[in-house]
Amino acid sequence: MKNQVESVIFPLPLPKEIADYEGLISALPKARRDKILRAPEGKKQQSLSAYLCLISAVKNKTGSLLLPEYEEGSFTQLKGGLYANISHTDTAVMAAVSETPVGVDVQSVRPVEEKVILRALGEREGKAVLSSPDIPRAFALAWAKKEALYKAHGVGLNGVAVSEKGYAYQTGFGTDFAYAICYKTEE
Repeated sequence: MKNQVESVIFPLPLPKEIADYEGLISALPKARRDKILRAPEGKKQQSLSAYLCLISAVKNKTGSLLLPEYEEGSFTQLKGGLYANISHTDTAVMAAVSETPVGVDVQSVRPVEEKVILRALGEREGKAVLSSPDIPRAFALAWAKKEALYKAHGVGLNGVAVSEKGYAYQTGFGTDFAYAICYKTEE
């Protein structure tokens, strides 16, 4: 069976009609509600909006309007067996749901210093970005791919080496953001 990844992206800010953040937070599962309430003030709306993306992706994938909850101790596997991941930045939020491990990342497109690019991506990948005609977009996409890969592996960017073998990407751009979805293609 071919893995079908369902993803949803919302540009920010959300329209006022669906941005009743206080009312929505109170309806969330306790673990998600507590996580959002612990977020810094400017990140609460991003975090809630990303969770709304997740609800939408799960509904699109399963046909059921459920409030997704993660398995105990996991930040990628939902109760019921699906895998999911969310990401948010100041310009967009996104979520993806899959039958196999999945990671997503969304990055705002903005100017970045050359030394930051080289440190973040390494010399080979950094030089490829620096040779791009649109360095901010190229860096945002390269960084989103790197983050999504690590998230699909269930680890953070902590120096642990991970492989792209057995994983595939879906990537793209919005008006002012780049996104990447990375998912496992084989067991």
